[in-house]
Amino acid sequence: MRREARLGVMAALAAAASLLVPPSPHASGADAPALCGVAAAQGEGRLEGVLVTARRKEASFSVTVSTNEQGRYCFPRSHLQPGEYALRIRATGYDLEGSPRADVKADRQATVDLKLGKTRDLAAQLTSQEWIISATGTREQKKAMQRQVINCNFCHTLERVLRTRYTAEQWMPVIARMNSYHPDYSGSVLVQKWRGMTGADTWWTNPAGDLASYLASINLSQGGTWAYPLRPLPRPTGRATRAIITVYDIPKQPNVIHDLDVDASGIVWYGHSGYDLLGRLDPKTATFTDYPAPNYSTQQGGVVGLMDVQADRDGGVWANVQGPKLARFDTRSLTWRSFDLPRSAGAFLAPFRAPNTTTVWTHSALRLDVATGRVDEFDWRTQLTGPHTLYMVDRDSQDNAYFPDYGRFGYGNSGITRIDGKTGVATFYPTPTPDAFPRRGYIDAQDRFWFGEFFGDKIGMFDTRAERFQEFPTQHPFSSPYNARPDKHGNVWASSHGTDRLLRLDPKTGQILEYLMPVYYDARKIVTDNATERATIWLPNKNTAQLIRIEPLD
Repeated sequence: MRREARLGVMAALAAAASLLVPPSPHASGADAPALCGVAAAQGEGRLEGVLVTARRKEASFSVTVSTNEQGRYCFPRSHLQPGEYALRIRATGYDLEGSPRADVKADRQATVDLKLGKTRDLAAQLTSQEWIISATGTREQKKAMQRQVINCNFCHTLERVLRTRYTAEQWMPVIARMNSYHPDYSGSVLVQKWRGMTGADTWWTNPAGDLASYLASINLSQGGTWAYPLRPLPRPTGRATRAIITVYDIPKQPNVIHDLDVDASGIVWYGHSGYDLLGRLDPKTATFTDYPAPNYSTQQGGVVGLMDVQADRDGGVWANVQGPKLARFDTRSLTWRSFDLPRSAGAFLAPFRAPNTTTVWTHSALRLDVATGRVDEFDWRTQLTGPHTLYMVDRDSQDNAYFPDYGRFGYGNSGITRIDGKTGVATFYPTPTPDAFPRRGYIDAQDRFWFGEFFGDKIGMFDTRAERFQEFPTQHPFSSPYNARPDKHGNVWASSHGTDRLLRLDPKTGQILEYLMPVYYDARKIVTDNATERATIWLPNKNTAQLIRIEPLD
């Protein structure tokens, strides 16, 4: 353990001017409407569940609300300051007619009604999930494409795949090339190569030739249109329309944002996966600032960038930097301090919560004592039989570690592995759903571990005290829940892969609401900010370098 030399602070990348700042929702008259209107389609009347997005000229963020059952939308004054706004929509099956704009005044409500028409290009509006549901093929063929540790829409939507005219033969070199890309860094300014976990003749556990033949059977290689009807999912209704969504564009582009966290002051911290930078967003001012981060990798031409970040309770932000070290950024002195590890920390760090504030658990089953610098190494491999892959880590109130465990590429074992913090004993608990592929999650105040079942299309819960599982199925197939996290009201929120939808589970009823996002998103982490009156949800939009804030209204 040693203190690093103080790193120079980079100037704010985008200091928002006063007219570009989203005002505080606690301002006087904040709930008064600033802009309202109705959305209607000719011959159908007013439509519910239309996402309406407003963006002020030269602003670095946009704000979205949804139409209610009367087809009416309203933006509260808390989220729109005076200025000229461009409006757009998201409503699968429809396009917005014209280019409507709104002139928002400080002293009166603006009104803009929106006219929608049937879309000329439904394919451009489908999510990856809707493409999978629409496409022909057996469930096993679809699983071979989608139910993989890494699949096509880890980097882009399936629309890009299914609009191609590649034959099976032409697909083979494409598959080999995609196998070489790093799934979490390839969208960055440098296309960083993957370390070759699969060969040119395989796509994870499947022959590449089988996948190539299937892709050629469902793309446009057979003709000018698809040989199956396109099947969009229904628009949001009821409570799923009651949210305000703010999307912040990160100034440094291109970029990949894998993880974020929110500190006690409401400041958002995130790691640049394509650069050795720690990012900061102040939501009150929409100001971004970057701080140089250390990189301890000794590999020639090695990977750069930060993965997981965790805010502690003492004004620090821990980052999983490259190389066999952990690093903590002091947000007051703006300095880094590093801690030696016997090997890489892996991708993830356990969150900090009382009473666990003096140790740091890592994804690679290491535990650092911050005060002494001692590192405990836990050897779980010799204790467990069969294939095991520990993916992330959280810890309970007794500082025991829990890891989602997906076996070997999602096949062979699926469950939660526990390491006793005192004895080092490792125990594996299989999920009720075979091959559920638990991905990422969070332990609540009752020591219940909530997690996404990526292959199981379920949100899972493991009661660490009772050693018992409970599973909650999603509404639609191929929802692919990735990360789950409870809020202070008892709801459990989950990001879902390839759906552009945020899931909200009520554990008492088992009901799952789906909030459609206004943008294509791929979020590997989900954070609930419980300091706000209603829990606020934050998502890092990995592939488009955005931060998404969701404020549910009930």
